[in-house]
Amino acid sequence: MIGQFVLDADGRPLRLSDVRSIEPVDLSPVEFGEVAFGDDVLAFSPPIVLAPRLDDEEEQYFIADVPDFGLTASGRTRDEMLQDWEDQVQFIWRECALAPAEDLAPDAIDLRAKLRARVTQGRRNADS
Repeated sequence: MIGQFVLDADGRPLRLSDVRSIEPVDLSPVEFGEVAFGDDVLAFSPPIVLAPRLDDEEEQYFIADVPDFGLTASGRTRDEMLQDWEDQVQFIWRECALAPAEDLAPDAIDLRAKLRARVTQGRRNADS
């Protein structure tokens, strides 16, 4: 939506004016075959599919659950939600998948096994 908003103290819209366009909310699924990881990529097999939805309370945030890894990505915009997903994947890969099993709690060991079964780390294509 393009226009001017007046927000309340909590950042919620109180009033909207000068509206020039309204676009539908894009809740279409997004498939991730890979995520950047420094100079490498993390490739998923099979790919991860995020199914965005709006939050239940205010419908102001995009949310997507990734039960395979116990994650929930969120953001004020669809792009922020997708970036949150990528940030979380990079974090759990670095902190769980690459960590020695003896340094992890039991639930992190389970996550490590799930990650290593579904994700491979490889070099980025030179064209990327």
